[in-house]
Amino acid sequence: MPSTNYQKAYPDYSANNFSHLPLLVRAFFGLYSMSDVPLTFDASLLSGRKNLIFLFVDGFGYRFLQRFREHPFLKKIDKYGKVVKTTSQFPSSTATHWTTINSGLPVGVHGIVDAFYYEPLADAIIDALKFKEVFDNRAVRDLSKDGLSINQILPQNTVTQEISKLGVKSYFIGNSDYTPSLYTNNIFKGTEKVIPYSTISEAFNIMFKILESNSPPIYVHFYTERIDSFSHKYGPTSSKTEEEISKFLDLLDTQFWPWFAKIIDKTALVIFPDHGQVRTHPDNLYFLNKICPKLTMFLRKSKKGYPLIPAGSIRSMFMYVKEKYLDDAYDLLHKCTKGIAEVYKTKELIDKGLFGPTITKRFLKRVGNLVVLPYPGNMVWWYHKNPPKLSFYGAHGGLTPEEVETWVGLM
Repeated sequence: MPSTNYQKAYPDYSANNFSHLPLLVRAFFGLYSMSDVPLTFDASLLSGRKNLIFLFVDGFGYRFLQRFREHPFLKKIDKYGKVVKTTSQFPSSTATHWTTINSGLPVGVHGIVDAFYYEPLADAIIDALKFKEVFDNRAVRDLSKDGLSINQILPQNTVTQEISKLGVKSYFIGNSDYTPSLYTNNIFKGTEKVIPYSTISEAFNIMFKILESNSPPIYVHFYTERIDSFSHKYGPTSSKTEEEISKFLDLLDTQFWPWFAKIIDKTALVIFPDHGQVRTHPDNLYFLNKICPKLTMFLRKSKKGYPLIPAGSIRSMFMYVKEKYLDDAYDLLHKCTKGIAEVYKTKELIDKGLFGPTITKRFLKRVGNLVVLPYPGNMVWWYHKNPPKLSFYGAHGGLTPEEVETWVGLM
């Protein structure tokens, strides 16, 4: 049974947080001093190099680092560089961190609290990654049909634009399932090229070719979601997920390292995840409108008359409640979710600093006013007639150490 008494992990925005990584890129290329970067490592570790490789490994949280710490590639990081324990932002979701990584803005500034959130410009729940309106749990309508541009949704200034003014050539390498897309093309503005790959081995070869055929300074940003996907499908502690992690680390050791070792004198490496995952089970998925039917009457609606639901994720669900019913909805949810989840008013989490030190008007317009955080092992969502398959054995978004604790490897 999921535990209702569990240790929480909180984002630390003052030091060693994911949101500091964009500043690391800027500092590496000279826009700031390395002493401005609130990551606890010796700045001389990266000095003297002209090129930078960012390996963004979705879902490869700190628990996995501990589990595989004796792997030859991770031992090389210990030998030639340093591992820094870090924290994710809240919520520990991919869309939140993707939007931060090349905009340089923490979640409390950019306001994209998850892929599903209320976008005032569309007056609807949208899927930010697909740039579509969400209805009946599905991304169904292209927002461009309503005259909206993704430029109006996402931050306009990017790290790659900033460093390009210094002559830095940037490249983004992402899975061909979503690269290129409206989202990647916009969030990585300022890059020379957004490049798709089919296999990680192919991605490494693309990376090698870029660095071998161009003069420095060069910034290469690689992203993989495979570990996160396996953790969702099979669970973060499953043998299949561990096999996938082993395969990835083996590729780093046998394909990436022999090449990287030859250029380490002029190229720095930073490897990091956005979050980890906690084990869940499909039997522990609770639909809030089934266990709490009266909740619907308290929800805000769009001008079209659609309830602003669902938003957030199955591990951190955001509710958009009519302000005059906020206390009523809060009390009702507390009773309905007893033993299942904790319920917070968003203001309480803001006051605790969970969204960072700076909160913008844009964030406040986008975020719900109630947050439901399931206990470890549990998930919550909203039931519709044709619900999507949510057979997850691993998930993220909440405040367990497994979800929040992350790391950065530098060498």
